[in-house]
Amino acid sequence: MARQLGWGQSKMNILEKLLINFPILYINSEIAETYVDIDVYSQGKDRLKPLPINVSSRNMGKNDLWIAATTNYIQAELITMDNDFVHLNDTFFKVHIV
Repeated sequence: MARQLGWGQSKMNILEKLLINFPILYINSEIAETYVDIDVYSQGKDRLKPLPINVSSRNMGKNDLWIAATTNYIQAELITMDNDFVHLNDTFFKVHIV
């Protein structure tokens, strides 16, 4: 996004300093399995965990699935600016829309 917004070197340096403190989490079999669980659930095909009656099935984007699987794996809450994760709220993790 920073490149798309045309950030200058000063802003990029600040971003790099912030990101260096972020932990790196490598994809493992548990995250991959959760990816599948969330994908199946989102498509309304999970027989053990059906979607709520007022929620329609959906195909999530692959990047969103990785974000959701990782969020669930680290037992975090998700902060987002869109509604792409709302159907996962309280089923896999807490979703906050800002």
